[in-house]
Amino acid sequence: MPSYSRYGISNHRFEGEADSADSQVIAQGRADFQVFLESWPLEQVFNCDETGLFFRLGPSTTLATSRVKGVKRDKERLTILFTANAMGTVKRRPLIIGKSARPRCYKNVNMSMLSVDYFSNPKAWMRGDIWTTYLSKWDAEIAHSTRTKILLLTDNATSHIDVPNLKYIEVRTLPPNTTAHLQPMDAGIIRTFKAYYRRNIVEQWVTVMEGD
Repeated sequence: MPSYSRYGISNHRFEGEADSADSQVIAQGRADFQVFLESWPLEQVFNCDETGLFFRLGPSTTLATSRVKGVKRDKERLTILFTANAMGTVKRRPLIIGKSARPRCYKNVNMSMLSVDYFSNPKAWMRGDIWTTYLSKWDAEIAHSTRTKILLLTDNATSHIDVPNLKYIEVRTLPPNTTAHLQPMDAGIIRTFKAYYRRNIVEQWVTVMEGD
């Protein structure tokens, strides 16, 4: 086999959104937001972002003394919207979007008592009507509590439509393809959540196997 390293060739993973944005756009976007945010107290600056969660999917690696045959990867997914302020002092209930309006695991559960806001659609994706409901409800909550205006930073997803009649929430959209660089939720918060989720899944599996 040829020595690829001799020619400076090595194995690389294909890059995603984080490398699809122009560096000048990123720099300009960061500078613009720094100026814009000077007029906002950090406790009033919020960020939200969705992520897909393949909730039945286990780790892709394992420890073994020999090669292990792979299994078909479960692709059942949920969409989760995380929202928090810049100080980390306010973390809103996660918004969960699943395919079923009434999942079997919640058959005898009062959905309004869950620690999340649950919505559904056949593809388990965010939609404009869900986005509108979420922001309108949040705006109403502020109207009945602090009456303090907040700034919400979000990406330019097509589902993030303009919501009319918001009195206390000002929505500011990040430049296209820059969210992986500029959006706080993409700076490790979502990745950390998924790491803890996977660990808990594995711990549950181990508990079940040890009980058999």
